[in-house]
Amino acid sequence: MHKAKLIFKADTTYLPTAHPAIYYGSTDRKVYVLYKRLYETPVGKSKFEFVIARLVELSYNYKEEKWIDLKSNKKRTEFFNDTIDKPNRKLKIIKICRITKTYFGAEKLLNNIIQKAIEKLNLHQSETTDGEIII
Repeated sequence: MHKAKLIFKADTTYLPTAHPAIYYGSTDRKVYVLYKRLYETPVGKSKFEFVIARLVELSYNYKEEKWIDLKSNKKRTEFFNDTIDKPNRKLKIIKICRITKTYFGAEKLLNNIIQKAIEKLNLHQSETTDGEIII
């Protein structure tokens, strides 16, 4: 089972939320962010939803525990608000979940998404390399 590794938690963030944003590195070399935000139901009530997104401009080396800024190609081991949580950071939303009520549940969902992505990558690689899987 491929599991996301907690790499940074921002209590205040540039993301559209007043709640913490939690950043994870993954074996698929991607950096994900998990945060919760308010949404309004059709009857006008406010509820929470969890957002799982991938940071487009960052990559993560899981074994070395280093992240790479793809714009500047700099490798770093430290995680600070001003280096990972910036204004106008490009995100690709992967999933919005309104069923999960806790960060723990949302993290489990993230791990399932990563597992499926790795399995799909392995299947694709095995088809193109005659059974040899390279990660």
